[in-house]
Amino acid sequence: MEIRMAETSKPQKPRLLIYVLGFAGVVVAVILGRTVLDGMSDPPKSHPPEAKRPRPPEEVAKPHLSKADQECERVIEEHVKALDGFFADSKKNTRSFAEDSLGWGSKRRLIQDALPFTRSDRHKEFIKGKFEEYVFKPTQLEDAVNQVVKNYLAQVRSIESKMLVDLRTDTGDFPSAYLLAQLDDKRLQQSYDSALAKAADATGSRLQEEIVQEIVSSIAGSVLTQVAVRLGVQAGILGAGAATSLYTLGASVVVAVIVSYIWDWYSDPEGKLVGEMDKKLDEINRLLVDGSTEVKGLRERLREFSRERAATRHKAVISLLQPAAGGQK
Repeated sequence: MEIRMAETSKPQKPRLLIYVLGFAGVVVAVILGRTVLDGMSDPPKSHPPEAKRPRPPEEVAKPHLSKADQECERVIEEHVKALDGFFADSKKNTRSFAEDSLGWGSKRRLIQDALPFTRSDRHKEFIKGKFEEYVFKPTQLEDAVNQVVKNYLAQVRSIESKMLVDLRTDTGDFPSAYLLAQLDDKRLQQSYDSALAKAADATGSRLQEEIVQEIVSSIAGSVLTQVAVRLGVQAGILGAGAATSLYTLGASVVVAVIVSYIWDWYSDPEGKLVGEMDKKLDEINRLLVDGSTEVKGLRERLREFSRERAATRHKAVISLLQPAAGGQK
């Protein structure tokens, strides 16, 4: 009995091995079959990455334009302060002017002008000459106002040049079909200048120097004219229709107004004359810089220009952020 049970248990190990080998064969067959089928099928098609669309021009330009606008407004104050320096230097010599204006040479000419059958402008010309010798000449005042405007315009241009560099760096991901991506530094500035002229409805054929001079003449001329009218009316020296020639007279009228206050001072002490001269110079300084309810000063005229330039600058920059002619969007 024991011998028979031992004999029946022996065939079980070969059968288990057969099952294991059979299962392994099925697994291998499945894997190999899948590999063959994959090799026979068509390879997957590769699709090129979708081109990244540029950001909207307004979105790109806004931070750069805002920064330029704020900087152009901020530096106005720095430039108008130059006129304060001009008048401060002029007041350093009012005592020397007062000494000559009240000296014997001045009194002698005043007496000569009172004589009949002779000239009556010796004293006036003497005082005017001394004023220009010690205080300032009309051309010096005009140059000082012009220089403030020129320096401000130069800084505006510098701010805009920096803005263009930052803008192009920010648009490095723009496709080559866009205008900004095709321009080097020189051509970028030229294209911007042309865009400015177009945005301002001006011809782009004029030289930059001509445009600057036109702006300087407009701003400085209007300020000097308004101040001259205001002071001339106060002093009662402007005749009917005289205002039409003030644009060319400019600072000369301002000087004439100051000198007109001296006619009755020839007998005053020097200290009083110096004080009156300093007060009049301060008044003209403030009118030129700050203006009044009737007069637009240099600060306000530069702010007006800054606002107009900001609108023009916006149009010019947006035009540079468009596809070039013939380019694809």
